[in-house]
Amino acid sequence: PSVSHDVVDTIDEYMASVGYRHYFGKGLHAEVQYLAGYVWGRDNLVDGKDYEGFVQLAEANVGYRFDFSPGSRRGFYVMPQFGYIQGLNEELIIGPRNGKDDTFWQGKLLVGYRF
Repeated sequence: PSVSHDVVDTIDEYMASVGYRHYFGKGLHAEVQYLAGYVWGRDNLVDGKDYEGFVQLAEANVGYRFDFSPGSRRGFYVMPQFGYIQGLNEELIIGPRNGKDDTFWQGKLLVGYRF
């Protein structure tokens, strides 16, 4: 909530996602996701208006899973990932972008427990 943004002063985004992760060997993987949700953008930096609506994003990442319980079906893991996220309709939702791209490079660090 209320995160600084490059197109609006602040943005709130709440989303759900579905995706697929494919492993190549022990920990190397590629992942794709589709995200959908609702967004509120306050004070667009081009026209000063507030915008809100349904948003869709696509994401692709590559990474490696480091297991801290090798050989076990359960245990903690750390998974750094790098990739990009692409807005599929965000310009329609948060207003004019003033030529700014809607593709962003990203890095993630996922920490979890495998059951």
